[in-house]
Amino acid sequence: METTSNHQPWVARYLRPLGTCYSAMQEASQYPDPQSAWDAWSSPDELIWTLLKLLANPCQLLLCCCELVEPVLKPMFREINSTREKRVYLGAFNATREWATSPTSEILKQVDYFYDDIVGWSWPWDCPIAVSTGKAVEKLVLAVRRPRKLLDLPSLAKEAVSDILRRGWRPPLIGDTADQYAQRQCDTIRRYFPVTPLLKAYR
Repeated sequence: METTSNHQPWVARYLRPLGTCYSAMQEASQYPDPQSAWDAWSSPDELIWTLLKLLANPCQLLLCCCELVEPVLKPMFREINSTREKRVYLGAFNATREWATSPTSEILKQVDYFYDDIVGWSWPWDCPIAVSTGKAVEKLVLAVRRPRKLLDLPSLAKEAVSDILRRGWRPPLIGDTADQYAQRQCDTIRRYFPVTPLLKAYR
């Protein structure tokens, strides 16, 4: 049976109502307050989960996630021979980022233009870099209307980074290890959302 006897009071107050898993509450109890935990947290997926749970501004969140994916796009394009596929994925990424910056109906039409070519397609790629990055771009496109699709996007980007590093490549903005990139993702998320959403509403 779970107990909260060793939890910081703020953990039970803020995290339990969100349905936070017990292990995360245990880890959060190492910190004296919500902001200290937010500043030190090392799982980008869990930071995104918290923002989604607390209904952070979807455009701001999508713009942040575009930045998480952007460093793996060029390595993906090195693995794709088809000019059309490169155009489709780059176009979808750019349209999604533009919509996050200026969510107008006109830009939404640009996102929709790429939707059918991105969502649910299984391009015949043998390269894991292209597969994981392609899935990440698909999530970005889906998140325009369903922000919860961003839930495990950092993991897909990290997966692509692992494959990139196994190839011996060291593109800018990635770092030397996948864990280092995950930390960079956390830093990026905190740059967009410096105060924990437990204390500040990002609407």
